[in-house]
Amino acid sequence: MSIVVGIDSSGELMYIGIVIGDIVNIRRVWRYICSNANISGIHMSKLSLSLNKKILKLLSNCSHDLKLICVRLNYPLIRHRGRILFRRMPKNLLLKIVSKLIRESILAIINKHCQKGYVLSVDREITKILGIKSMYEIKEAVELADIIAWYNLRSSRKSDLKGLLRNIIYVSLERELQRRIERIKT
Repeated sequence: MSIVVGIDSSGELMYIGIVIGDIVNIRRVWRYICSNANISGIHMSKLSLSLNKKILKLLSNCSHDLKLICVRLNYPLIRHRGRILFRRMPKNLLLKIVSKLIRESILAIINKHCQKGYVLSVDREITKILGIKSMYEIKEAVELADIIAWYNLRSSRKSDLKGLLRNIIYVSLERELQRRIERIKT
């Protein structure tokens, strides 16, 4: 059995959802959710709120064999902070530095929760912005990660969603990344 790490984001990289598990369990959970929700794929922002709630409950019921991690990143704020600190630096160079810091931090979180070798499956937006590349395209893992990222973006705004997913590991990189950017300045 091979360990798969699925990564997706919501809200311009405000939150990153990470799912870690063996491929058999990831596909089992994905099929369970899709069949019970009567959908062919999971993309939370395109589904109705009532269907999203149902999907959250289904994931909560069957995800005990998976590690669900939510990373609060707030990429727009981190990027803005870098622009303030490095006004004269070319924008492309600054974005490269910020992306590298974020990439290292996310991979450190994954390595902390997944000691064995693993296969990364990453959403295209994250690959484009942060440069974290997929080893293989495993849509089930990315779609489960989409649930986590969407949930945390929406539950921060809507109290009726809070508590629907209880087994998530929360990590905030916002302050750490701001400190790391400030250290580059000195």
